[in-house]
Amino acid sequence: MENSITPGSTFEVAYPFVRCEVEVMTDDGLNTIQSWKPGHQEDEYGEPFAHGEGKMILDVVDVFQPGLRTDIPGYPHKKYPKRVFYLRRFVTPDGVEFGKTGLRIATEAVFKRIAGGYMHEYEVA
Repeated sequence: MENSITPGSTFEVAYPFVRCEVEVMTDDGLNTIQSWKPGHQEDEYGEPFAHGEGKMILDVVDVFQPGLRTDIPGYPHKKYPKRVFYLRRFVTPDGVEFGKTGLRIATEAVFKRIAGGYMHEYEVA
């Protein structure tokens, strides 16, 4: 991982997207439109594929290690793993950005796996 995990750092990784149908309410009533959904599908042989490739963007808000106290002599310095607080956004293959604004939390090891890219191999069909 070329970036260090520090507050304010951003990680961008390629992410697969599949086409899906979504029902939306318009002035004419309920309409079905084509949209993008993050993730992959499997073909009839069980091979993973995606209809397009977009991005997942991770914005690090803060990094914290519980139990790390230097003001108390003899206090355990690495009792708990380091936590990364971050926000996640997606960019579809069409360039539309979306994502929930909720703060997410992961240990540093898990965050490195997430920021390393999509967890499965896939082909863009």
